[in-house]
Amino acid sequence: MHKLNPNYEFIIPSLPGYGFSQAAQVSGMNPCQMAVVVQKLMTQSLHFDKFFVQGGDWGSVIAHYLAFISPNEVLGTHINMPQVRTPIWAIPYVYFFHWEDGKRSGLLPLGQFPGKMLNLWPYLFQQATRPNSVGIGMQDSPVATAAWILDKFYSWTDPQSDISKGDLITNLMFYWLTGSQTTAATLYKEFMWSETSAQNIKFLAAQRFAPSVSISDFPFELFSTPEVVVRAHYKHIISYRKEDKGGHFAALEYPETLAKHVHEMVELQFTNS
Repeated sequence: MHKLNPNYEFIIPSLPGYGFSQAAQVSGMNPCQMAVVVQKLMTQSLHFDKFFVQGGDWGSVIAHYLAFISPNEVLGTHINMPQVRTPIWAIPYVYFFHWEDGKRSGLLPLGQFPGKMLNLWPYLFQQATRPNSVGIGMQDSPVATAAWILDKFYSWTDPQSDISKGDLITNLMFYWLTGSQTTAATLYKEFMWSETSAQNIKFLAAQRFAPSVSISDFPFELFSTPEVVVRAHYKHIISYRKEDKGGHFAALEYPETLAKHVHEMVELQFTNS
């Protein structure tokens, strides 16, 4: 294998219904179908024979789908939001024998856990059940768009991170200028209630059989999952990087750290090839 070239070509697609990407005209555009769209973009439109994938939030789900449906094209996968929760039956064992500092409150309904769930679930259920209600309101008002989205940056980030106002405004403008507030919110409904939602549930349960994956663990992510649980779920982890700072929007909060992890993943994949 030739020496790794540190220069990468980044392809950063807007998901269907987000930003400058057209929304689906029929129902069923869930993460599984989005992975198919991205696969066709990479292989048929851009003619890439091989590529790596990286994702957080919805991107972490879509990245795994891509690895499944394109095993010959995807060289490696990196995620910074593991889609795994601690099973109820495992909580006592993990809590008493394999806890990590700062992780206990993410396991049991103690400490900050109830507050985190109360903070998260209303947003999730609103977009999963009535995306038009919140979406149309945002499309009518830039203030509503800012209030809804910036609240997530406030609640889901490391309090010590310093995301610039310019970056926040740029993020808002992707929604406001394209009028994609409603179509973006619809992804939650498609994931939870579409005819193919069963595929999503089965996929999340079967990720332990996924291809090799690299994981970045940021302490202020939405869900706190101990490393022992993550390793029990993903059977082919080639690297696991734990950080002491950073949250859900790691790419904006600490881009150098996330970039370093992705670069390490690429190097490891080439080394193990």
